[in-house]
Amino acid sequence: MKKFLIITVLSLLIVFIGLSRVYAIGLGPYIESGSGSGNWETMTDDFDYSTSVDTSSFGFGFVLDTSPRDSKVFNYRLNIGYEKHDIELPVGGTIELNGLSIDNTFGFSIVRKKNIRLWLGPQIRLGYYTGNEEYSSNYSADYTLFAFGLGPVLGVNFGMGSVGAISISSGYRFLGYAGTEDYTIDSIYVPEDGTNDITIAGGMGFLNASFLFGR
Repeated sequence: MKKFLIITVLSLLIVFIGLSRVYAIGLGPYIESGSGSGNWETMTDDFDYSTSVDTSSFGFGFVLDTSPRDSKVFNYRLNIGYEKHDIELPVGGTIELNGLSIDNTFGFSIVRKKNIRLWLGPQIRLGYYTGNEEYSSNYSADYTLFAFGLGPVLGVNFGMGSVGAISISSGYRFLGYAGTEDYTIDSIYVPEDGTNDITIAGGMGFLNASFLFGR
């Protein structure tokens, strides 16, 4: 899974570089960290179980911005990268997920000066994560989750030299996850394999830093 994500991100980088040579856009790397909480619900054939969880994330990848430092009012920003997503359960244990995140941000500038661009706007997130957790010597589970998020973002770009900018942005995403838990109970009495449906509803605050090459 990790090799696939790395190959995907590198392929997108090649596409972005091609676009940056044709259009006046900014392209570069980013890193991001976030934390939040949510409500976890497991749905089985026999019962439904819900609990509160804490979430955290760390990711890196490539960002494309259509207006990193010029005088245009509107800018579109695309972030595509690898993300590590941890879900801490109150009963103990952490589900470690890895996956691909795609963020689409629609920014509108508030301040447009020579070396400073202050902007804000909505962001839409799509994510795909997989991972596993071994709760005990005889119970383990594999997870596959899709994510959708929506929320506001505030950012500022600082011009650096003639062809670069440092961008800092922060915001809050209202997040929803849906997927499956494939579990295995290894018992000499009642061994069992099965699948449960999972949903998580919550939110996450985040901080993003990127360096953009472009005008």
